[in-house]
Amino acid sequence: AENIWLGREPRRLGFVDFATLNQRTTSLLKELDFKIDAREKMRNLSVAEQQLVEIAKALSHANADIIIMDEPTSAIGEEDAQKIFQTLQQLAAKGKGIIYVSHRLSEIFQIADSYTIFRDGAYIHEGYIADITREQLIEHIIGGEYDSEFAKFNQPGEEVLLEVNGLCWRSKIKDISLQLKHGEILGIYGLVGSGRSEFLDLIFGIQHADSGTIRLGDKTLNRHSPREAIDSGIAYVTEDRKETGLVLCRSVSENINIASFAGISRMGFVSEKREQARTRDMIQRFNVKTHDG
Repeated sequence: AENIWLGREPRRLGFVDFATLNQRTTSLLKELDFKIDAREKMRNLSVAEQQLVEIAKALSHANADIIIMDEPTSAIGEEDAQKIFQTLQQLAAKGKGIIYVSHRLSEIFQIADSYTIFRDGAYIHEGYIADITREQLIEHIIGGEYDSEFAKFNQPGEEVLLEVNGLCWRSKIKDISLQLKHGEILGIYGLVGSGRSEFLDLIFGIQHADSGTIRLGDKTLNRHSPREAIDSGIAYVTEDRKETGLVLCRSVSENINIASFAGISRMGFVSEKREQARTRDMIQRFNVKTHDG
């Protein structure tokens, strides 16, 4: 409640009227059909739920003529996304101007009237959605010809790399089992609060399962740490890179190498030459855009 109405809190006798504040928040969240308790602390919410609160905050400004939404659905499920789209269309019908930033083309074609394309911070193209196809839009975005067919370079093998059996943790994870085979891409889907991130935290050792087993090849991981997971060959790109994946006060080079200093160290000291060589290799391999180009 306090985050949504920050600086606009209802007051009574000079003090914040928390009863009215919570009532307004509950009414707004109910109108948007966001299942979040108005009194809950933000630190206790998932990344996706925090994003829903940010969206509610933006939509709470009844007198705003222009609403800017930057990737509002990046961490929420389809059901919540559709609720947001419906709300945006209602606001547009009332004469509000909406700038909607997204990399999901299906959303642009569903709700937008016009589009503007940026690439590497530069203006590329603009027009009306009704006048362009999805393939043409992609070609403007990537700056080249679009081929809708993506060739598979290999088929999954029979060797099992990771096996999870009967994994349980608190009330979030209940009897989850799966296998990941050599060369396989395994997708995990679920709505907000479904336990996706918590399941991955268990595999990486951030949390410890109440029951069940995790096997990596012929090795059983039992109440292991993230360090042990890394040493066993597991890499984890977290959902909230800003808070749990990166050290924002350190350099690009340090962030790239932070989990694998052993490979660039001699006698306990980091080799600056090896660190720079690995950094250049990774920047080139993954086309990382750094501040100095």
